[in-house]
Parts: sequence; C-alpha cells; structure tokens
Amino acid sequence: MYPTLFHLFKDLFGVDWIFLKPINSFGFLVALAFLCAAFLFRKEIIRKEKEGLLHGKLCIDIAGKKASILELLILFVVGFIIGFKFLYPFYNSTVLNDFQHYILSWEGSLFGGIVLGLGIAGQNYYQSEKQKLPEPIKLEKEVKPHQHVSSITLLALVFGFLGAKVFAWLEDPVPLSDFLHDPFSGLTIYGGLIAASVACIIYIRKQKLHVFHMLDAVSPALIVAYGIGRLGCHFSGDGDWGIDNTAAKPNLMSIFPDWIWSYDYPNNVINEGIRIQDCMYSDYCYKLATPVFPTPIYEFVLCLGIFGLLMYLRKKIKLTGFIFISYLFFNGIERFTIELIRVNETYNLFGLVITQAQIISTIFILTSFIGYGILWKKPRYFD
Repeated sequence: MYPTLFHLFKDLFGVDWIFLKPINSFGFLVALAFLCAAFLFRKEIIRKEKEGLLHGKLCIDIAGKKASILELLILFVVGFIIGFKFLYPFYNSTVLNDFQHYILSWEGSLFGGIVLGLGIAGQNYYQSEKQKLPEPIKLEKEVKPHQHVSSITLLALVFGFLGAKVFAWLEDPVPLSDFLHDPFSGLTIYGGLIAASVACIIYIRKQKLHVFHMLDAVSPALIVAYGIGRLGCHFSGDGDWGIDNTAAKPNLMSIFPDWIWSYDYPNNVINEGIRIQDCMYSDYCYKLATPVFPTPIYEFVLCLGIFGLLMYLRKKIKLTGFIFISYLFFNGIERFTIELIRVNETYNLFGLVITQAQIISTIFILTSFIGYGILWKKPRYFD
C-alpha cells in the first residue's frame, strides 16, 4: 500500500522526496477521478450539442470596465491564503511530516501571503486598466452548455466533500476534535454523490439547461469517477475493504494473483492490524492480522463494465433519461451486492440487518424501476 506519493516513489525508485508527503494517494486518485469525469462529461455534452439536444443561451457581458474593490479584495485574500500556507513549507519542510495538522493550524508565512496576495490582485488591476474603456460596452454572447462543466465540477467537488463528511458522521459520529485533526478521512461516497447531485441540479436549472439531457451526459462519467475513487481506497488502505477471507482461492481464479482473492493491506494508511517486521517506512508499518476481500478492486472492475455498457447504450437507445435511470439501476445493484462482503456499520431496519449504503442503493434501484416504468408508458416524458 502507498498512503502517499512519497511512499510510492520511495518503494518504486528508492528516493526520499519529502515534498510528495502531503499528496495522499487517496486524494490524488480522487482528484484524477474528478478530472476524468469532467473530461468525459464535457465530451458527451458537446456530442449532444452537435445532435441539437442541448442549446446555449445568450448572456450579457460588460467589456472595458475596471476591476472593482471587491474583486481585488477577494483575489488578495485567495492569494494570501495560498502564499501563507503553501510557500511556508519551502522555509520549513518539517511541516510536511504532518501536513493535515499543519494546513488547519495558524502556522504559515505572513510575508509569502502578503507578497502573493498583492501580486495576484495587482496583476488583475493592471490587466483591467489596460483593457478599460472610457465607457464600458455591453456585449451579447452565447454560452454553450459545455462551458458550464468547470463550474459544475467545482460545485460537485465542494458539496461532494461536505456531503461525504456529513453522511460519514451520521454513520459513525465522532467528536469535533477528531474531525479537525483529520478532516480528509472518513468520507462516504454516496453522501458526496447525493449532496453534489442536488447542488449541481440546482445550478443546471438556474442556467436553464435541460436537466435530464445533462444527467444522461454525466452518468458514464460518474461511474468512472466512482471506480477510480475506489482505487484510491485500495492503494491507500483506508479501511474500505471487505470482510475476513481465509478460504482457499477457487480454481476459477487461479489465473489471477493471490491478492485479488485475499489481501492483508500492508502499510495501510489507518495503521490497522499487526506491526510489520523490518518495515521500510517510519509511519505506516501495519498489515491486517487476517486477510480480507479486496472489495475496492472488485468495484473498480464492475464500474468499468457499467461504464462500457452505458457508453454502448447511449447511442442505441435515444430515450431522454434512459442512461441516467440505467446508471441508478446498475450503480444500486453493484453497491448493494458488494456490501454483502464489505466491512461497514449496520442498521436494524424492520428486522433486516442492512448498511447505510444498501439503504441508499435500494432507493436508487426503486427509483430506476419507477423511471423505467414512466419511459415504458410515456417514452418522451423526460424530453
């Protein structure tokens, strides 16, 4: 396992690049998931634009106006925070040993913050003065649907993180002090998905874009992002693994390496299990006492299969909303099934022992049944 990119490069190349310590492997792969999702989402929206299914809208832009005091102040604050926090490690690299604690502390470079803040605000002021006109002009321009992808991705990132934390807390409440010490752990993917979806749908409606065409466009991207995120869980060893598995590997899986069937997650990021003898690291030196099902790998493979199926169906079945409804169905089936061999908090619901994810995935499946039924009766209902 590689808790950070520092550990990955140390293991593969034998180098001690301490500047890689702040980059968690989980966070890196989540960032990669967002980038891949944004790329695929944008490509699919452009395809729908060419088919005449999504249309841009005219907006008013004011050219030649000077930068406002509020704009310059916001830019200064953003630049100050970046300079204050991210320039300081160049002077004191020891803070990288506990980057999560450092990023939430008051420690930083006051000089770096002021210089970078003034630099960013000053550059914006200089550019606005160069382009300033005696009388600002109102220009009418068309904003294409694919030009909203960056805003939608940013909304998904912010609200996805908040939703993931809230749902994780509902599943396993922890004191506020624990949250502040390690805010980037304990994330519930379904919580992030739900919160991000609500925020993005509100934005899409506000921009007067066709909601179900946008949902169809993003569905393949969502399942790919989910799968890549699961790789982050696996390679960091963050505890999202399966139940104990000491059974012999079936003959059908003999062509696969042993860790595909059963794995003990050495050097896992949460230091779970027993200590590893002669560990090459100083901070992550534990492996599980009993091997488990590596469920993140199974989910990644299943997500790739669902992605391929959705990409095939999107050109074969032209009904608006069908791809999104199918995404809900296959995502729900995949997650409900994998929960049967995952370690997770359980609830007693009407006599059934069930996890939070199984409750949500059941809602997804039932919603998809309703959607399929609507399309069966009224194929153009979501147009």
